[in-house]
Amino acid sequence: MNRLPVFILMTCCWLGRVGGLVGTVVLMACSQEMESQPSFSYQEAPRRQSPPDSIARSSATSGAQLQPPQDEQGSRLFAVNCRHCHGSHGDGDGPVAGYLQQLPVNLHAPSVQSKSPEELFLVITQGLDVMPAFKPYLSSQERWALVNFVHSLNHQTTGQPTP
Repeated sequence: MNRLPVFILMTCCWLGRVGGLVGTVVLMACSQEMESQPSFSYQEAPRRQSPPDSIARSSATSGAQLQPPQDEQGSRLFAVNCRHCHGSHGDGDGPVAGYLQQLPVNLHAPSVQSKSPEELFLVITQGLDVMPAFKPYLSSQERWALVNFVHSLNHQTTGQPTP
């Protein structure tokens, strides 16, 4: 009787079990980074890099509303993060406005100025239509600074607070 085929069959089964175990260990040790990578929606253009003087991502922290920020901070944040779409004065005529699917909102419009600070904060945080969400990029305090700045735009044009 020839024992060679039986030996080969037993060796293959043993190697299959050990190989499966080794393969499982190797796969478990692989990095899981691909699971946490942000993905783009179907045919969405990649997000362009922020200007060199923009706010660092490490400043994006979650938290409740902090003390009211200064107007200077809101103005600076607007210039870095919003001006390219909404324009220097918030009229919706920024340099990239013509390339967007929808024109940016005029921030002086009554439909914007009549919103409560909480509503504006929600729009800045979660985004709206083609406007991206800024929660991953700006801290809660920075987003509140933008809310205060947007509301101050009406004061700059009329000299009167919004009722």
